[in-house]
Amino acid sequence: MPKQSDLARQILSIEEPSDLVPVSVPEWGLAEGLFLRPASVDDLDAYSAALAGLRFGGCSTAVVVGRLLVDGDGRRVFTDDQIADLAKRRGSIVNRIAAVAMDKRLLGRGPDDDDEEGAAGN
Repeated sequence: MPKQSDLARQILSIEEPSDLVPVSVPEWGLAEGLFLRPASVDDLDAYSAALAGLRFGGCSTAVVVGRLLVDGDGRRVFTDDQIADLAKRRGSIVNRIAAVAMDKRLLGRGPDDDDEEGAAGN
């Protein structure tokens, strides 16, 4: 059996699939070219902190969109510093994008899961 440090290196070197989910936001003039990516552990921590009211003004919906929305090259559209501004945008648009992330289980759970952290909300 490989040593623990060898296992860690092996696991961390594995290329994960991109699994990008296309989203259309015609209200922003972007009918194509935007995608949602699966959440990393860091994204999940930011989401949990927002749910607890510890970061991002407690706006977990804006965190989901702000952290997971990427361009075609997988680069984040919004920085963490812009999430508060995103939270001030029209709720129906941001909620619709967050709902796609939840429906596609990009946070590792779906909208029907019992855990209250499973629902993208403010």
